[in-house]
Amino acid sequence: MKTGVRGSTELEFLDNTHLVVGPNGEVRLDEFVYDPSSATGGGQLSLRIGAFRYQSGDLKNKEDVKLVTPTATMTIRGTHLVIFVAADGATEVNVIEGAVDVLACNTPSTVAVNAGQRINVTAGCATSVAGLRAMPRDYIPQSPDSAGPPIGDPGNDGPTDGPEVESQRQN
Repeated sequence: MKTGVRGSTELEFLDNTHLVVGPNGEVRLDEFVYDPSSATGGGQLSLRIGAFRYQSGDLKNKEDVKLVTPTATMTIRGTHLVIFVAADGATEVNVIEGAVDVLACNTPSTVAVNAGQRINVTAGCATSVAGLRAMPRDYIPQSPDSAGPPIGDPGNDGPTDGPEVESQRQN
């Protein structure tokens, strides 16, 4: 699924997981299995480019959900994330709540990223962990029907301290 220059959409899954896709975003649902009687299942979403907000739902085994970008694979651990994927595949993951394990470019070990932290994975697969980025509300993908301002180009109010984000802003 792709969104346009001024488009956005929100996907809600059977387990109440929410994924908001911002403008110029592209996502593919690779797999989703959910048994409501036991609240078990799993899935994989490929986030190819764009800005995303992910909130895990009622699935008991959240670690069976994977979010995949060109440079990172995230294993969910009860999570609220804001993710930016640049045209070159560079990925920034901001963990608002919960935690996520990140595997950069199929390296042999994961990096645990907790609430209040972010990880950057460059197109060359280098990783760095830091505190959350200060983001204006209109820079974080919002649900199309939310009461907040519409999402769109962050303009001069967006973050400016990383090449991944700068590359994203140029899309």
